[in-house]
Amino acid sequence: MSSPTDDNDDDSFFEALTKAEFGLVPVLQPTQQTTSIAPIEGVSLNASQSIKNDIYRADGEIKILRAQLDEVRSKKDIEIARLREQVDSLKHDHSNLVAGLRGMVDKLEDEKKFLNNELKSLFLTSKRRKVVDTQGNDNVYSSKPIGGESLMIVGSMASPASLSSSSPSSSAATTFSGAMFSLKRHKKSNDQTWLFIDEITASSINGCQRTNLELLLKIYIESSFISEIDTFEVTPKSPLSSTIIKYLMNNKEIRLDVLVEDFCHNLMKLISHLIANHNHTASLPFLLSLVHTCIGFRPNAVSSELILWLTERLIATLVGQMNLLEEGEDIQIGYFDIPDQQLMFKKLYIICAMDTMEKLTVLASSKNFSIWHLIPTDLFRQCLPDNTNTFVGVAQINLVYNVVVMLQSSAGPDSFAYQSSSTKNDQSSTEPITTEAGVSSKEVINSLLKTFLMDIGIKQEFAFYGLNRLLGNNCDLSYIEQAIPTTTNILGQSMVANPDPIRREKWQVTPLMKLKHEEHLLNLRLLISNLLEYYVTVNPAMFMNGLNYEEVIKAIIRVMGYEQNNIMTCPRDRYIHLRLKIIASLIVILYHMVFHKRSNDIIYPETMYEIFVVLTRISFSNESLMVKATEFLERVRKLLVTIPIFNQWCEQHARELNHIDVSSPIAMKKSTTTLNINGDAKKTASVESEYANGIEFPYETETVELARDVLNSFVDTVEADNLYYNMNCEEEGRDIPMDIDELVQETY
Repeated sequence: MSSPTDDNDDDSFFEALTKAEFGLVPVLQPTQQTTSIAPIEGVSLNASQSIKNDIYRADGEIKILRAQLDEVRSKKDIEIARLREQVDSLKHDHSNLVAGLRGMVDKLEDEKKFLNNELKSLFLTSKRRKVVDTQGNDNVYSSKPIGGESLMIVGSMASPASLSSSSPSSSAATTFSGAMFSLKRHKKSNDQTWLFIDEITASSINGCQRTNLELLLKIYIESSFISEIDTFEVTPKSPLSSTIIKYLMNNKEIRLDVLVEDFCHNLMKLISHLIANHNHTASLPFLLSLVHTCIGFRPNAVSSELILWLTERLIATLVGQMNLLEEGEDIQIGYFDIPDQQLMFKKLYIICAMDTMEKLTVLASSKNFSIWHLIPTDLFRQCLPDNTNTFVGVAQINLVYNVVVMLQSSAGPDSFAYQSSSTKNDQSSTEPITTEAGVSSKEVINSLLKTFLMDIGIKQEFAFYGLNRLLGNNCDLSYIEQAIPTTTNILGQSMVANPDPIRREKWQVTPLMKLKHEEHLLNLRLLISNLLEYYVTVNPAMFMNGLNYEEVIKAIIRVMGYEQNNIMTCPRDRYIHLRLKIIASLIVILYHMVFHKRSNDIIYPETMYEIFVVLTRISFSNESLMVKATEFLERVRKLLVTIPIFNQWCEQHARELNHIDVSSPIAMKKSTTTLNINGDAKKTASVESEYANGIEFPYETETVELARDVLNSFVDTVEADNLYYNMNCEEEGRDIPMDIDELVQETY
């Protein structure tokens, strides 16, 4: 039991502590306890003072620690920023170093190739010198690039008279003399210029066995030609290739765009000079091929002014020659005094000129301006006739292809063919171009639809690849090469001014020619359908302005029906995929036309039946057959069967598009497990089943959906159900055989 004194001590200590912490004034106790208050108050004051000091000290330490923490954090942020800048600078330095090393590697590789070619050229030069020493003063000339890096001109080029005659007086003819010209790289020369020279030396017409310079080596002109611009001079009875090589060597140090412009100017002026002299036709296609190579080498090096100038010059050279497309006795009588081989060279020039025109149109479109205001409507109509009778007799598939590509490059939100706008590079505004006798979009579309409904035949003496594509037949190019001698002709001449007479066989269209022409024609029709699809999608109002809806839809439906009949006639044909793409593109066009007009008056009553037949074939194709065929493909591929199952060409295209390589069954057994085989088989079967082949996998899913939407605008639900059940009436008991293992074993 505690005494009263102890209680008083506790109360005093509690009051002192309360006063120190909260600043409270304690209540005084009775007078009898005054004797013990004085010493306790002194103790409590000391305790409260020490507590306050501790609190102040703790607050100070906290503030100091916080300041130190903030300082550490700021130093950390500064260090992080410095390290990031250091990392960025290191990355930039390393990237520059890598780029520099790559450039050094490329230069070293170029130097290696150049040195190898120099060794070859020195070896061949030594052999040529031995030949010269043994033969006396014979002339040696070589224009073929060795490895695409160097050209050699050795000795002096004599005239054809000196080559055909052994008399001393014949040596007085004009010669291209010089000890030796070698296209050697200089350290200070422009690499782009040398690449351009290499491209010129290696250029040729598609399918030709000899390059353009090799052919021009055997061609000369009888009159001189001097350019007004620079030192481009053609001496009489000297090979044209010598002038070209000499000009390139003299101007190898100038900038690429300047060289391209001057070279194109000189070549086109030479072509105009030769066309004025009607007898010199042998060199025209090859000179124009060099122009085509120039403008296609570096598009950025071709200026807008050069494109316009070349277009005007090309059109001027084509005027008066396009009537060669026509067939008839009147046309033949007009050229009765021109040999057949010269007419063939003129026709090849027309093909090359239109290919060059196509290239110029695409370049102009890439530079945001149009050259359609320079193209005469007569020239356009001769390439793409609007009259049915004229179309049959005049249309040539290469020229129609050129016009379609030109139209495709001009198609845009506010432009199409002659209805175009020109945007200059240094201006932000567009200036519309108007022509007095332009061809309207309606006329262009009607002419394009004729290519679907009317067959474009193979024209005799026009079977050339041209300069832009490897499509169609190229059998007539062999006659062109026969007309230019390789060594000497029958008369002992090594060079000619006019083409030599050629021995022609009887014109006969072979099955291979028909197959190649069919591929060419289907690619042309697919290009036209894609062009119309793009045009109607981008600007439907301009596309449908002034069109005869009934006639256009009737034509589209008939084209689709024609392609469907071809698919059913030859279900395993190699060009089935092209026909299916044409149908898919025409469905998109039909969809936009129907839903843009939203009226049943846009179709003739007699066309309604054709629409039902065509669209139901697409909309209600047998889906169960697709499922069974997919399962069958998967099961067969699991058995390591790599041969085509349904359509070889469609399955091959499907694998190529998805980068799938199906190896041989033996290799698959050795290198894969069962799990991998099953997975690869399922993937391969899925890829092959997604690519339409017209029978088991009739059409693409998007095509089917669009066809159903179009069909729904003409029929109600009940009619659609009846059409579906009539199209998919399946018989029981007819299924794919399940014993596939035995089938595969019997096959192998």
